[in-house]
Amino acid sequence: ISYDINSKSINSEIRISVSLPQGYDPKSNIKYPVLYVLDAFYSFPIIHEMHKMMASEIEPVIIVGIGDERMSGIDWFVSRYPLLTHTSDSYEDSFHVNVLLNGMPVKMQSGNGQKYYDAIKTEVIPFIESHYTTNEDRGLVGHSLSGLFTSEILFRDNGYFNRYGINSAALFFSND
Repeated sequence: ISYDINSKSINSEIRISVSLPQGYDPKSNIKYPVLYVLDAFYSFPIIHEMHKMMASEIEPVIIVGIGDERMSGIDWFVSRYPLLTHTSDSYEDSFHVNVLLNGMPVKMQSGNGQKYYDAIKTEVIPFIESHYTTNEDRGLVGHSLSGLFTSEILFRDNGYFNRYGINSAALFFSND
């Protein structure tokens, strides 16, 4: 199930995808933990399938992918880069345009991570909690640049999420 949330925090839509655990019944009194997965462009299908495959071995959880799978690879990179970085760094911005994007006429601007986190915390999570039976056990997962974002959240706002999954975080960003 996918939704587009009109975010006031970042002045854009946020695409989320939801995977419910086997046997999920909204009429039951069972409340589920939620795993919020960044970079859903590629990570949500993997985690969704792994959860299905291991359903008898791990706890049931609602998985929420944050990110738009309908974008091209370049659009995805350009749109996620400012949102997943908390620090503005003009050197990194020009490096990404010149090296990774081969000098494409694209303006990169890092440093909107706090706005993105505000959108997740004040728009995405309340949406999920109002539409599904959840408890307050929340996890945040990120890989690469979204791993950097997740690392920032771990140290900036410890306590809102109970679990963190950080894989190959881009900790080299902004001079390490």
